[in-house]
Amino acid sequence: MAGAVLASRVRRGRVLYRVAFFAPYVVPSSVVALIFLWMYTPQIGLIPKVFGAVGLPVPDFIGSTSGGWTAVTLMTLWWTFGFNFVLYTAAIQDISPEVHEAAALDGASPWQQIRHLTVPLLCRTTSLVLILQILASLKVFDQIYLLLGGGPNQSTRPVIEYIYDTGFTSYRGGYGAAAALVHFVVIVAISAAWYGLRRRRATGTAV
Repeated sequence: MAGAVLASRVRRGRVLYRVAFFAPYVVPSSVVALIFLWMYTPQIGLIPKVFGAVGLPVPDFIGSTSGGWTAVTLMTLWWTFGFNFVLYTAAIQDISPEVHEAAALDGASPWQQIRHLTVPLLCRTTSLVLILQILASLKVFDQIYLLLGGGPNQSTRPVIEYIYDTGFTSYRGGYGAAAALVHFVVIVAISAAWYGLRRRRATGTAV
């Protein structure tokens, strides 16, 4: 949200900022995983060198569970930032300029306009982004598999990789199919709950 709001208020080079924010999302996940794997590699990676240059202890992004999840989270946030940026940018463009003009005439500062007008008007988009991120986290596979392979000791193995290993590596097809069905039901239940909540709110607003 912050990136979209700031980009919408830039007067010069707005298109350049939008392209720069969205560009990471079009990079394939395999390329993203290779880039971050190089950045996280001890002794030769960019991030360990930066930590060492400023005298900070270098996190173990590859060999520890907490470091592995941190590495995956940072990589995923950077990679998916562009998609969320587009959603917020589209929502901001739908806000009538007259709203901000009226607020400016009433003496509201740019920060007050963002805090009391823009952010509340983006609540529906925020809820959409949240549910999409939740569903995406339940379906994540490729970036974790390519970056860490589920390690160390399978502590970062996602559900999809567990289903894959069970069905195709351990040759337990029935158990893998059952796990996939349960996973599918969980995703459908979360989606249905979100849809029902949105519909109830829309009905209440209409009334």
